[in-house]
Amino acid sequence: MKFLNRVFLIFCTFICLTTVSAFAQGQQERNKIAVLLKQEGAKIESLDADLSTASVSEKRLLEISKKLRQSREFLSELEARTKPLREDAEANLQDLGPAPEAPKEGESQVTEPESIQKQRKDLTSELLEVEGLYKQVEILTSRVSRLLAKVASVRRDRFVGQLFEKQTPLYRPQLWVNAIYAYRDQFERALKWVTERRSAEVMGGGAVLIAFFIFLSVAVKATSRKFTSYITAGNKFSGASKSLLFPVFAAVLGVFLAVQSIKALELFSIQNQSMAYRYFGLVLLVVLVSIGAKRFKDAGVIRPIMRWLVTGAGALFILDALLLESGRAMGVALDLAIAQTYLVTFVFSLILGVCSFLVLKDVKEADGYFFPKQLFYILAGIALCLIVSNLFSYAAFSRYLFEKFVILCTLFVVVLMLRSIAQPYFKAFDKYIGRSAASEAEQDDREHLVFFWLSLCLDVILFFLCLPIVANSLGADWRDIQEWTLKAFFGFEIGSFHISVANVGIAILVFIAFLLATRVIQRILDQKILPKTKLDDAIRQSITQVLGYVGLIIALMAGISALGFDLTNLALIAGALSVGIGFGLQSIVSNFVSGLILLFERPIKVNDWIITNSGEGNVKKISVRSTEIETFDRTSIIVPNSELISSSVKNWTHKDKMGRVIISVGVSYNSDPHQVKDLLAQCVKNNSDAMSHPEPSVFFMDFADSALMFEVRFFVRNIREVFRISTDMRLQIWDVFKEHDIEISFPQRDIHIRSAEGLKGLPIGE
Repeated sequence: MKFLNRVFLIFCTFICLTTVSAFAQGQQERNKIAVLLKQEGAKIESLDADLSTASVSEKRLLEISKKLRQSREFLSELEARTKPLREDAEANLQDLGPAPEAPKEGESQVTEPESIQKQRKDLTSELLEVEGLYKQVEILTSRVSRLLAKVASVRRDRFVGQLFEKQTPLYRPQLWVNAIYAYRDQFERALKWVTERRSAEVMGGGAVLIAFFIFLSVAVKATSRKFTSYITAGNKFSGASKSLLFPVFAAVLGVFLAVQSIKALELFSIQNQSMAYRYFGLVLLVVLVSIGAKRFKDAGVIRPIMRWLVTGAGALFILDALLLESGRAMGVALDLAIAQTYLVTFVFSLILGVCSFLVLKDVKEADGYFFPKQLFYILAGIALCLIVSNLFSYAAFSRYLFEKFVILCTLFVVVLMLRSIAQPYFKAFDKYIGRSAASEAEQDDREHLVFFWLSLCLDVILFFLCLPIVANSLGADWRDIQEWTLKAFFGFEIGSFHISVANVGIAILVFIAFLLATRVIQRILDQKILPKTKLDDAIRQSITQVLGYVGLIIALMAGISALGFDLTNLALIAGALSVGIGFGLQSIVSNFVSGLILLFERPIKVNDWIITNSGEGNVKKISVRSTEIETFDRTSIIVPNSELISSSVKNWTHKDKMGRVIISVGVSYNSDPHQVKDLLAQCVKNNSDAMSHPEPSVFFMDFADSALMFEVRFFVRNIREVFRISTDMRLQIWDVFKEHDIEISFPQRDIHIRSAEGLKGLPIGE
């Protein structure tokens, strides 16, 4: 007994020590978080003070933005550390249960043990402390977000202000005088820099450049032989784009080798290597632009004059970039940059205007060009806008419009080239997938769904890849673009529902995967398993179709589940939909239920010959909404399923294909009815299509006005051949009657004329 008491005492002591230790660790963690929050708050306060300064520079704004983003990430980590503490405190407090309520009048006071009261008080104070820390994190995070928005607003206002800031007027002579002096000074400094360099640097750089052009020219000549085959093989734009792949690869490889040669041979100093790399990149661009313009012109994709427009604009853009790069390195005067902007944008507007005028004035222009004629109205408008901006001294806006126009047009053309190169392969893949069609006519008439979806996916991918590039070229910061991309990809919260591009993409992939798996199982069943069974074709089609609907529902539910939507909420949606179904979707639901009845009860099957109120024909397809009937005129009748269930339908082939044929024939009153009956019985007996059981019948039906009416009734194995069998039987009856001189009656009338004034005196009726 003493031993058990000691064990129990040791166990209680261990529990107490563990609790105290956990409480001490939690208190230490809370103290650390409080200290970190205090430090981070002071840091954010300092950044706010710097941001409030009116003379804060652009560089300092970028630094503040970077530090604020770091603070936001740090606060997110603190929130992640604080959340478990709050959850633990809430769980511990819930474990104690609710505190006893105050006693009502006449009831005795219910008190808790002092240890429980103390523990409840400690846990409550701990929870309040943790919630206070969590609230501080939220407040600081919200403040950081406001400061980031303020930084973005300040930068945006400055950008717009600088963009529409008036510079030295174009018509002021002093601007051009200062620009000439600055240009001469820049040229002399560049010449001095070249002469001061080692001869090995200059000669080595020139040798690398010459080797680059030789390598590129060889690559261009190597692909020029296949250029014609690329063009004649299919689409002109696609062929011209495909012919540029190898020159582009060779040019990029040449630049890479040139850069590596500069590094290996140490032709330039470390300070000048980055400038040399930029020069090589710009030279690469102008070479590729000129080659591409020539290829598209030779292929007949663009107008001949547009080749010179593209080449001239590209060369002007590259020359302007080289001069600006050199000016930044040498620290040239502002007047030279302004004068260069006026000159470059004026020349560019002149090129645009002249080319647009020459194209628009040509009334008899040939068709077949990729870019429509209406595009040149836009180019003429841009040229006019550049001239007006220069006249009103908006040099910054002119440069912005010129540079962004060239960059975005280049990006647009590159995207079109990538699409045109990929689409022939998509078509080939679609054709390979569609080889299982029953005939070439079906292959031609079928919708190219694989090609459509592959092209759509490529367009969506290219669109989202180009969005950040376009945003950056228009002035957005890469950090902001990265933040927007991450927020869009990883999503945002709407209540308790998390929406993100990643979840949407995963949900679409899950849906497509389940749907494809269903289609594969359907094809295996339809082509491999079910044909080996003795099931009817209609039953096999019903099985595969029902399986397709079940797979579609499973794929839809799996996609919704992958999206993060709680499937238990579907009960609420179903309740809401039931109201709409009751009022507005009655016919749709009726057709849907009728379609399920047709598929399971099978009063009508595929390939059945039916007669409905809408028409007569063979059942081609039964879906959940409607049934397709193909008439004997090869037209299709789409009949709602509810009509087939609620109305009477004559089905010639419901249980089997056996059916009865009835042939009516009339003979003259001069014929012997006994002989006619025997001849008709002999005819049906000799017919190979007539079944012996049930036994054929011949009936003497009536004494008609002009004939004795007989009917031949017999059964055939396949009622679908009723018209052929009836024709053969009638021809056989004709031959037998002709052989036995039995006349097939036709209507006869005797006319008795009693009186007529014109006929008086004639010997009629005598």
